[in-house]
Amino acid sequence: MNAFQPAVCRLPVLRADVERRGTCAAAARSTAPVVYRDDHGAFEAVRKKFNDAGITIFAYTVNYNAQYSDDEIAASFRHGKTLGTNIIASSTTVSMAKRIVPFAEKAK
Repeated sequence: MNAFQPAVCRLPVLRADVERRGTCAAAARSTAPVVYRDDHGAFEAVRKKFNDAGITIFAYTVNYNAQYSDDEIAASFRHGKTLGTNIIASSTTVSMAKRIVPFAEKAK
């Protein structure tokens, strides 16, 4: 399981429990801390690893879909900023792209 998942989502998952898994993934995307004190690390730890290796993160890829909440979209821009980039690369639909515009404008 993903270290970012809320504790309730770390329970064994049955295949039939697709809806709960989607809910857990959504919770993980929107609540993943920018600073995560854990062996797995997170956004600041990842940025530090790249910086230490002399690598600049050019873009952060998030493939948005209709299930993304506004909180998840906002969090993705915070995560990208923490990684040191202001570029979000995405493969998404036109309707999602229109929904993302206000968040991108706010993140400028």
